[in-house]
Amino acid sequence: MARPREFNEKVAMDRALQVFWDRGYEATSLCDLTGAMEISKSSFYDTFSSKHDLFLACLDLYSDTQRKWVLSVLEGERPARESIASVFEFVIDTVIEDGDLRGCFLGNCAVEVGQHDPAVAKRVTAGLEYFTGAFERTLKRGVKDGQFTAIEDIRSVATFLVSSLNGLRITAMASPDRKKLEGVAKIMMSNIH
Repeated sequence: MARPREFNEKVAMDRALQVFWDRGYEATSLCDLTGAMEISKSSFYDTFSSKHDLFLACLDLYSDTQRKWVLSVLEGERPARESIASVFEFVIDTVIEDGDLRGCFLGNCAVEVGQHDPAVAKRVTAGLEYFTGAFERTLKRGVKDGQFTAIEDIRSVATFLVSSLNGLRITAMASPDRKKLEGVAKIMMSNIH
């Protein structure tokens, strides 16, 4: 008979996600993970099998969290333009008010691991595609409501917004200056007519 787990798996995974996000995949050791998760090595291997499997589970956890957030922001009751602008405002506030200079976990994973790890690349692509789809639906809503009148290729504009959002997060990592970041966001929004 298997022994019951003596730790909360969701809490442990969230702690592991924070470690991977802070340090990156390669620089994170098993000791870093088990220490942050407050579990033994045997519990780690019994539950998560390997560092790589845990990393993939953390990518899934991050993506699920971001999907819920995107739904609440972009697909709420506010006008489309305001909804899109609020995504950029949130990122800026997270950097300036919370001091979170880690960037987007998906973007970080794409740069560090995605080029040589197909399982990571697949998850990153799916996460970015979800964001693109959410922006696309919001843009279509804005066109339908008459807020946007000059958009010819909604898909490309949605992709532009995702790329711009990731670029904003990278800029914020290097230079967390509210005025500069708000200026960048304003230019991004001015490209949507």
